[in-house]
Amino acid sequence: MYGRLFQLQEETLKTLANQKRLEIVQLLGQGELTVSEMIEMLGISQSNLSQHLAVLRRYQIVATRKEGLYVYYRLTDGHIAEAIKQLREFLKIRYAYEPEITKLNRLNDPALYPIVKDPVCGMRLSESEAYASVMHNNKSYHFCASGCYDKFTAHTARYINVKNVNQGGIPYAL
Repeated sequence: MYGRLFQLQEETLKTLANQKRLEIVQLLGQGELTVSEMIEMLGISQSNLSQHLAVLRRYQIVATRKEGLYVYYRLTDGHIAEAIKQLREFLKIRYAYEPEITKLNRLNDPALYPIVKDPVCGMRLSESEAYASVMHNNKSYHFCASGCYDKFTAHTARYINVKNVNQGGIPYAL
């Protein structure tokens, strides 16, 4: 009776079994984005992003709308972002003994996390949803995806700007 549903779950999980695709789903969980915005946030080439988006479109995880010269991508259903978030929470519990996961679990209450701004692309996100966080000169910087994190770590001085720093956030060790 559930055979077809299990088959669909398997196909969906295989589709999502890629770190960049998981990052794309997390980013689109915040709202629709253009290809150029995602390229900057993810730090991958347009052709690589197009391949990932094609897979996600084929399995109806993302959809598009065109406005002038821009193509906007969005999740077809917010439940997928919530499912990925629940999986992350499961993994944070399951692998709580790992040092990096322990850091994530120290402040596990999402209500404790303020909204911050990625210093590279300007995206607003919750600290709890950040791809990575960095302490620099006793200030916290949070990143939406790997591309923004990589750009910041390679060219930190270019992106340090008092307006982009989480001044009122809860201190934590990284």
